[in-house]
Amino acid sequence: MFEKLPLSLATKWGDVLDIKNLKVHHLSGAMTNEFYRISGPTKKENVSRVLVRLYGEGLDRFFNRDEEIRTFECLSNNGQGPKLLGQFANGRIEEFIHARVCPISD
Repeated sequence: MFEKLPLSLATKWGDVLDIKNLKVHHLSGAMTNEFYRISGPTKKENVSRVLVRLYGEGLDRFFNRDEEIRTFECLSNNGQGPKLLGQFANGRIEEFIHARVCPISD
């Protein structure tokens, strides 16, 4: 399911030049989940589109995933975070937000 969801989302973007050229980039730094950024060439530039979150194994013992998704959706719907774009058995797809880490000096 994970492989089909990003492609189904990409077909709705409208400005992707070639869906077959979408690239998957592993992101590091997560403690409990795996994160992947999906990007691809568009008519304007090479754009990062979505963040794929794969839940860590066994963590559902500590987190209520249904409650987590409800909270995430509520925040998302009120403009307080990335949009929830899709869900699958062991993860979700979110809007990718371009950001930087704020140094402690700021």
